[in-house]
Amino acid sequence: MAFVSAEDCPLQPKDGRQEAGPIGWHRARRIARKMNSSLDYANEFMPSIYAAPVFKTLLCARKELLSPRQKAEIKKYSKLIRIDQGVVVYEEGEEASYVWNIARGLIETYHLLPQGTRRITSFLFPGDLLGLMENGFYVSTARTVQPVIAFQIPIQVLSELALSDSQLSAALLTKLCQDLREAQRHIICISQKDAAPRLATFILWLCTIYGNDVEPPKELSLPLARHQIAEYLGLTTESVSRAFHLLESSKAIMRRTPRLISILDMEKLRSFSTLEVGAGILS
Repeated sequence: MAFVSAEDCPLQPKDGRQEAGPIGWHRARRIARKMNSSLDYANEFMPSIYAAPVFKTLLCARKELLSPRQKAEIKKYSKLIRIDQGVVVYEEGEEASYVWNIARGLIETYHLLPQGTRRITSFLFPGDLLGLMENGFYVSTARTVQPVIAFQIPIQVLSELALSDSQLSAALLTKLCQDLREAQRHIICISQKDAAPRLATFILWLCTIYGNDVEPPKELSLPLARHQIAEYLGLTTESVSRAFHLLESSKAIMRRTPRLISILDMEKLRSFSTLEVGAGILS
């Protein structure tokens, strides 16, 4: 296992400006200092890819797709890095060199619209892969919402591993199907007219991420601030607040703190949503 170091970073520009790269020279220097001071926890993390199964199975929740051998192989050719909160990992249109397997934290991807506003396209959690690209270039901008620990994997290495391991190829295809399903659900979610159905669908989606096949979570810690939820759902912050109030007054949920909610009635929460989100674990 290797860590980002000054020697591994792109060459520092002579004029002191930040040079384009996977995480930028100055960002990588800051990450390197933090990682090098925390070498003791390197062995706590292993590559991990989670997704719901494609084919019919008794287990409906997201599950681990990598075998111990595959985890060790990916770890061997990766760098474990820590990225501060609020750091742009890569920008839309930047040449793609790496994918990242998130071990801890949360990352958002977004597009900047011509009028200067952002449109959030996805949130990525531990067990997700970051680095969607087209024709060798990243298709969106990625930014850390929380401090992130991730395995930085060269694209060429992951491609070669997949070519030599059919089971790894199948795992990556399963993960791709998961991402496609979530993108479709997001499109349908934000097409709903009212704010409450959008918010209910969002909460149900979080339940599939933090839940299991035994039972849905009784409490849910929201990883996002109210304005971030609003951006993702295409709403105003005020509309999200009103939607929370409506779900709470219907006794579907209860807000214990601004970031912690209790799920009081899963069926009632599902009745607000027009989508079947994770029905296998939320029934």
